Amino acid sequence: MSENPFTFEILAEYGALYDGDIPELPALLTGISRDKLLQIAAFFLGFYNRKSVLASPYELLSKFRPENNEFVNDLWKRIQALQNSSEQKVRLISPQTALLLFEYAYDHLDDTETQTHVEIEVSIIKAVLVQNEINTRKQEQSGPTTEHITSLLRYPLWNLTQSFAYSELINYSIAELWACQLIKSVSLFQFLASQERMQPLLQAFLAYYHVPDWETYLKKVIPLTLSALKNQREAQTDIVVQKDEHLADNIAFLEKLIIKNTEALSDSDFRKTRSKPFYWVDELTCRIIFNPFVIETLYKGLYFKLNEINATLPGHLQFKNLRSLLKSQNPLVPKNKSTCTIFLYAIAKIINFALWVLLQFNERVVQYYSNNKAPLK
Repeated sequence: MSENPFTFEILAEYGALYDGDIPELPALLTGISRDKLLQIAAFFLGFYNRKSVLASPYELLSKFRPENNEFVNDLWKRIQALQNSSEQKVRLISPQTALLLFEYAYDHLDDTETQTHVEIEVSIIKAVLVQNEINTRKQEQSGPTTEHITSLLRYPLWNLTQSFAYSELINYSIAELWACQLIKSVSLFQFLASQERMQPLLQAFLAYYHVPDWETYLKKVIPLTLSALKNQREAQTDIVVQKDEHLADNIAFLEKLIIKNTEALSDSDFRKTRSKPFYWVDELTCRIIFNPFVIETLYKGLYFKLNEINATLPGHLQFKNLRSLLKSQNPLVPKNKSTCTIFLYAIAKIINFALWVLLQFNERVVQYYSNNKAPLK
């Protein structure tokens, strides 16, 4: 019998585990440096979405310092009680919560660190529980929209409203995502290059990244996505730029994909983080924020960047609804039976190009590695 691909879990919320008032995030996170919270959030975001070991509350709590044994033992008993009463597995960390804490660090924290390492462990786990509760309360607001439905569709539609905000952050295959994004990316660029009216937008895009053509853009982006694809261990993933003759060019290209220290990140659907899914750790090392967002720079992230560039074009060259236009012209969808042969040929050419790029990948340009040590130590 095949393994059931569906699992049901509930997020641990502060109010479900502790009595009394729910603390505010600033009260918990003030005194933690931005770098520390960014590192820990990136560590959380490195957990596998399937068959994760570190996503287990027991495994995660076991990495805490011995000084926090009393807190850890008490929290674990509360989690066990919640699992017994709900008859569901309990999860501590969700990608949505980790991304929101990452944004909080960028928008509200600085280099000040007054909390001790022991205090930071407790404060961040409590902040996770509080953010989980905030997320759940927001999701529940959409529940009443299905109350008028009396058919069998009510439950799946209700489930859709509750999971819409985070579903794509947990329900994916990293390999399938990479393959689909690459095929769609090549298809999109081929469409842009074939349309005369799209040339100002395409040329502005190429000028922004300082590349001569879209093939060169993909040759630079694909090695970065491979760092997310090939990551074999659960942890944050760092990319180290090598000191060679390509150093200046590689740094300049990465700068276009890296969040600046002065940027405010909070927005809807993590749009800024999707378009810039890296941040600098030091002068030569950048860290992946969330693996799927890095892979989506191949295609989905292009829409955010193309929209930004479209807004900078002279008025008569701008497209009013660029995303709808590009989707309506998607050449991956055969319009009739006679185009199926061309469609299959195009897919074969795209796959052939992808394989060629992989063969051309030069590991001297970037290296990837994972640090599987708990960053709280």
